[in-house]
Amino acid sequence: MTLKGLELATQEEKDAVQRLCDAVNVHVEAIGGEAFGKYIAVRLEDGRAVDGSLYDTRADAVRHTIDKSPWCFYVKVNPGGLGPREAWVVLGYARQAKRNGAVFQNEEPIVPMLLEQGGSWLSRQAACMPGGTFSRV
Repeated sequence: MTLKGLELATQEEKDAVQRLCDAVNVHVEAIGGEAFGKYIAVRLEDGRAVDGSLYDTRADAVRHTIDKSPWCFYVKVNPGGLGPREAWVVLGYARQAKRNGAVFQNEEPIVPMLLEQGGSWLSRQAACMPGGTFSRV
């Protein structure tokens, strides 16, 4: 997979994004639509899956991984898998939420749906897009 659109990402971020994409997409490729709506636990520091398992609910993912890695967050699998740009945003928001005190085992941070609410984190992603803005292509 090529990591297009991540020109401003650090090498560490690119590596973590690749691992996060792989962690999600392996399940989509293996079982297709059955993976939709299920969760995986991902390590914040490197984007790796905590245990490689797919869980039916977020609560199941928390229960099975809380002792394995307290520094993880939970990703819900979408039908089309996870692309690099989306993974970069998801990982960035999760890291930012953790720095601001989020405890992923207790709460699920809400990602802003409007660009105006994204703040400085999204400005870096927008700079990578053609014309310096996000488009709905």
